[in-house]
Amino acid sequence: MGNTHKFRIFVIAALAASTLAATSGTALADSDRSDDDDDRSNGVVHLDERFDGWFSNGMSNEASACGPFAESADAVVWHLYLDVPDEVDAEDLTKVQVQFGGAVDVETRYDVADGRVNVWARTSVKQTGNGKYARQGAHTSIKKAQVHVADKEVRLGKDAAIQLGNVCYSGLGPIGEITIYLQGLVCDGYDRFAGNQVVDSSTRWDLTGGDWQLWDQVYKNNAPTVKVVGKTKGCTFENNQQFAVGTSAGMANRTVLPGTTDAADNGLLKISSADLPAEHRKALFWVNEQLWFERLDNHELGAFQCYDDRLHADNAEWILIRDYDKLPSTITCIAWNVTAAAARNNS
Repeated sequence: MGNTHKFRIFVIAALAASTLAATSGTALADSDRSDDDDDRSNGVVHLDERFDGWFSNGMSNEASACGPFAESADAVVWHLYLDVPDEVDAEDLTKVQVQFGGAVDVETRYDVADGRVNVWARTSVKQTGNGKYARQGAHTSIKKAQVHVADKEVRLGKDAAIQLGNVCYSGLGPIGEITIYLQGLVCDGYDRFAGNQVVDSSTRWDLTGGDWQLWDQVYKNNAPTVKVVGKTKGCTFENNQQFAVGTSAGMANRTVLPGTTDAADNGLLKISSADLPAEHRKALFWVNEQLWFERLDNHELGAFQCYDDRLHADNAEWILIRDYDKLPSTITCIAWNVTAAAARNNS
């Protein structure tokens, strides 16, 4: 090999362990990348934007993604790759160094062949008994990745990007459990409870016949996170409210959840994320999927609210997790119902 294109390339792929914290932060992972052409052309290549914040739990598990590593029940192997432009001889890459965030242990292997750099990173969560990282399994998420070219004479081009191949693991279940509280109340009027966020498009999904305007509070911006409520004036806890789950706004893979709310227990039905069907667990824990809850008809709809999604006067809400590195320990959905008499009186 000649020395014309010989250089060092550093792949820095930061992976952070997802923690079961109660606080939800900003959506996905913040990126330090710059859109400045100097950044993208001056020896820096970033992770493809499609993969920011991706979380290994719920991703398709493929044994081939383990590369030189064996499948393991206590670690996840990430396969990352970078296609090298034709004008650069990939075999002239002299060093690939992979580094990860402090929340995980990592062991890496790489090879360079056919114009591509393949990297396999075996990751496992540190201090699994530590409350900050309390979890089961070893699932991790990609925060950001960068390629730094040490030789300033070599350019990979500003359109180059690190790609995510797949992940590989064996026998790892969900990252733990999120407790899901489903609550039902029946009220004698719409003014007994705060409602949802209403925007111009909400009329398309209005199932209250306009009675949402009687809500105690109508939000014009994001409504607060939904939490279990106690005794509410004019309302009683519902004893037989049912719910269903789906994997899209159209309730694909729709499944009616077993059990009903218990009036003797504050109108609650308590389930674990581990008890959800497999496709719904995946939809909950994978950032590129959606888990929806639906309130089944039992009384007239007052308002339906789930976790961080309280939008429109409709019957279905999305579990919107904004930060997959700070997963909630609990999620609450509330079906606020009104009596048929109250609905008639307001019609």
